[in-house]
Amino acid sequence: MAEESNTKIIAKIDALAEMTARGFEETASKVDMDGVKADIRGVKADIRGVKADMGEVKTRLDRIENLLLRDHNNRLERLEDKMLVVEAALGK
Repeated sequence: MAEESNTKIIAKIDALAEMTARGFEETASKVDMDGVKADIRGVKADIRGVKADMGEVKTRLDRIENLLLRDHNNRLERLEDKMLVVEAALGK
C-alpha cells in the first residue's frame, strides 16, 4: 500500500514537471529578450533621428514664415503709400 502511495506521488510529481516544462516552452528566452532590447534601442535611435529632423523642419518653416510676413508687410506698406497718394489726389 505504501508503495502504491509512493507511485501516485511520483506520478503527480512527473505530471507537475511536465506542466512546468510546457510552461517554459512558451516563455521567452534570454536570447529572445536580447533581440527585443536591441529592437527597442533601434526604435529609440530612429525616434531621436525623427526628432532631429523635425527640429530642422521647424527651423525652415520659421524662416519661411518670417520671409512671407516680411513680404506681406512690405506689400501692405506700399499699398498704404499708394492710397495716401490717391487720397491726396482726391483731396481727402
